[in-house]
Amino acid sequence: MKRNKKNSDFFSKKRSKYKLTFFNESSLEDVWTICFSRFGAIMTAILLIGLIVVAILSVIVGTPVKNLLPGYLKTEERIEMVDKILRVDSLAAEVQRRDAYIKNLASILTGDKNRFYRTTSRQSAFHNDRYSSTGIQTDGKLYQAI
Repeated sequence: MKRNKKNSDFFSKKRSKYKLTFFNESSLEDVWTICFSRFGAIMTAILLIGLIVVAILSVIVGTPVKNLLPGYLKTEERIEMVDKILRVDSLAAEVQRRDAYIKNLASILTGDKNRFYRTTSRQSAFHNDRYSSTGIQTDGKLYQAI
């Protein structure tokens, strides 16, 4: 019998009604009243949270907002972006090589033999063999042989 009483107490607590009333203090009139139970309040909260999540997801999926999120780019846009990043990287490496060349040329023209600039301060995304350190060493051996 005790088990039945515990179960009935549990369900009676879930079904018991509560009343929330908003009233005007100056006139003591009921402005708004709502009756609810614990179970109803919990289910309403879950439903409300679910609706908010569905609304947010539908805004993200159905509008161009998804393109602002990382990982949601179209394949063509992603390929174009990677291509542009690689171009910018290679252009930056070319600018460094050009600046070093101009500085070296200026130091040669002024007669300063001790000031030569190297372009190894930044690595490029493209590894080019003619600019690698092994290429420089083989060029040095070639000049020594001549």
